[in-house]
Amino acid sequence: MEDYRRAEGIALDKASFSKNAVQMTLAKLKLNLMRGKCAQNQNKIQTTLVTSVKVLYELLTSPGTEVTNLIFPNDDVVWVSWKDSDDNIAAGKNVIVAVAAYVTTQARLKPYDY
Repeated sequence: MEDYRRAEGIALDKASFSKNAVQMTLAKLKLNLMRGKCAQNQNKIQTTLVTSVKVLYELLTSPGTEVTNLIFPNDDVVWVSWKDSDDNIAAGKNVIVAVAAYVTTQARLKPYDY
């Protein structure tokens, strides 16, 4: 604390500091949410309810689409789960993997400093 006072010119009272698990958890969440978009998955599975054979055929034969699941709840509807194929994914404009890795690491390590 003396080093901080010399460097910043602010005297801190050690008795006024205490551990606050709730505040520490909220700080970690804020940090992760603020920078969590840096490595957000760009290829999430999407679901489409299909009632037309033409639309189903287009989904199944589209070269940039990978169908992951088909569910037939009845004879008129097909529940199609799909995602873009790996070579058809455009990198997001805010994907910065290095920043995301650093922020995640710090969010896991910093609470142990307190």
